[in-house]
Amino acid sequence: MPHPAPPGPHLPRCVTAGGRCVPEGGGRDPRLFVNGIQTKGPRAYAGRVSPRRPQIPSTATTRAVERSAGELTTLAAQRMEETLRWYRRLSAEERSQVRLVAQEGIAQFIAWFRHEEGTAPSAISIFANAPEELTRTVSLRQTIDLVRVVVDVVESRVEDLAGPGDEQLLRESV
Repeated sequence: MPHPAPPGPHLPRCVTAGGRCVPEGGGRDPRLFVNGIQTKGPRAYAGRVSPRRPQIPSTATTRAVERSAGELTTLAAQRMEETLRWYRRLSAEERSQVRLVAQEGIAQFIAWFRHEEGTAPSAISIFANAPEELTRTVSLRQTIDLVRVVVDVVESRVEDLAGPGDEQLLRESV
């Protein structure tokens, strides 16, 4: 029996299949889903609460954070190599893909910090563009490990990146 989906240009009417909403006709638009989780379209992040900053960082802090993107990605890759056994066991191509995911997470954080994005990036949005092969290789637990490493690396650089008076703002933003 059809389950009406909210009208919208991105999602067709859907039927319930195993607790998930899939388009009528049997298939689903793979561009809207990652690992069975809808990541795009009007219902992608229903119920998600994202932090917003009431303060605006200084220009000096924003520029320092922007300039650090490459360094933060390199430091995150080094830390993953040092601390995550599963990462070391990946092929060179898979490690490269994981590094690109980390880089995307850092880039999304920087865009949000500059107030280009209204909501903070989520793991789902960061992994939305990950190669499908990688989503089969990296487990949920490993994804959490990856996010923790990247956050730890960025947090470890707060004192160096924040301009005077922006330390707490940057720390809370991370």
